[in-house]
Amino acid sequence: MIKLLPLLLMFSLGYGENFIYLLPDQNTVLIHKLKTMFKHSRHKILIITPSFHHEALKRSLIEGTNKGARLTLIVRSLDGDPLSLAQYERIDVRVLHGREIQGSIIAVDGHFSCLIPAPIDAELLMKHASLIQCSEQTLDEALLSPFIKRSRPYLQ
Repeated sequence: MIKLLPLLLMFSLGYGENFIYLLPDQNTVLIHKLKTMFKHSRHKILIITPSFHHEALKRSLIEGTNKGARLTLIVRSLDGDPLSLAQYERIDVRVLHGREIQGSIIAVDGHFSCLIPAPIDAELLMKHASLIQCSEQTLDEALLSPFIKRSRPYLQ
């Protein structure tokens, strides 16, 4: 048993920063983690999603921007919450043009990211089964630059 400890240590160091959430069973755990990351963000929050309809996450995003973080919200559809977020300081709402996207990407301060295979919608996350992968590894922003280039500011 003791001989396996170094192998277990190597495995946990290599894969210990990835989290898998199975929705809807772990919905509250995921939402709590995201709210905490948004509230404690100090620099930059980037969300790329087809649509955004989640009141609890919206409140924590506003709280995070009040503490100094900048939010860039890139959406395909402006219905609902994105329009209400456009009025706040340090929140940049952008509209995505070009090809349609199906899933969502969340990046917080370059050291936390989540890949969600659906739009960020409270009802969808509660009712439909999906697998969400989050990581605390550094995210290369060059991977997300094509989305930023294909988007236009909502208020221009």
